[in-house]
Amino acid sequence: MDVQNLQEKYPVLLSYMKENGYSAGYFRSIKTEINRILQKVNIYRWDTYEDVYLTGVKNFKSKKAIRNKQSIIGVIKRFDEENAFPHSCKRSNFLKISGYALLSDEYRSFIDINCSIARKKGKKESTIYVESHSATNFLLKLQQNRMDSLDSITERGVLEIFFQEGVLRRNYSVVM
Repeated sequence: MDVQNLQEKYPVLLSYMKENGYSAGYFRSIKTEINRILQKVNIYRWDTYEDVYLTGVKNFKSKKAIRNKQSIIGVIKRFDEENAFPHSCKRSNFLKISGYALLSDEYRSFIDINCSIARKKGKKESTIYVESHSATNFLLKLQQNRMDSLDSITERGVLEIFFQEGVLRRNYSVVM
């Protein structure tokens, strides 16, 4: 992993954080993690920030500590690779697994084909995104209920997602 850019530019990140009123604890966490990366990159022979994260949380037990490490490394990665400063309204997507990635191959293919058709029909990208997101959530719910292929979907299974004891428990979104 090449850390030359981080080595040269991390003082800019720390200066930005100080000037913009980031808490002393958060500042210290970022600074400590940057120093750890710069000092140990050759020892651990990391190739990516994901490797840094995995080494860092290997012995963690607390979900809070793991999430904190993920957040801190995500901030450093974004700054190093995109020259992006931390932003309170924009979370890092570092190591986030999308619902789409959790879908079976058949369901992912279904989503991809529908997105392709929607583009050919001239739908806006924002509409395609919303519809594919809704479809992904719906298919994930089916998959969690052991219906992981189109052939395995049953009317009862679909109704169970929306109704519990005859009462609507979940609204529906237009799915493509």
